[in-house]
Amino acid sequence: MPCRVICVTLLLSVGILIHGTKADEFTEEIKPPDWRKTLKSIRNGLQKIDKYLNMALDLVGGSDGRCIFKCNDGRSV
Repeated sequence: MPCRVICVTLLLSVGILIHGTKADEFTEEIKPPDWRKTLKSIRNGLQKIDKYLNMALDLVGGSDGRCIFKCNDGRSV
């Protein structure tokens, strides 16, 4: 029985200590997000996707839109 009391006391004291240290983290003021930075990162991501799609299109279709791969008989696919 005393072992249970000691374990419960230890668990409660550890829980109180953890709660006390976590409460200090939330007293700081939350800064609003920088929308310009967010929109810039979204735009940069879309530009990278566009660049990769253009590279894939150039690989398959060539820069002029004509297929660059040729069959054995010399015709373009």
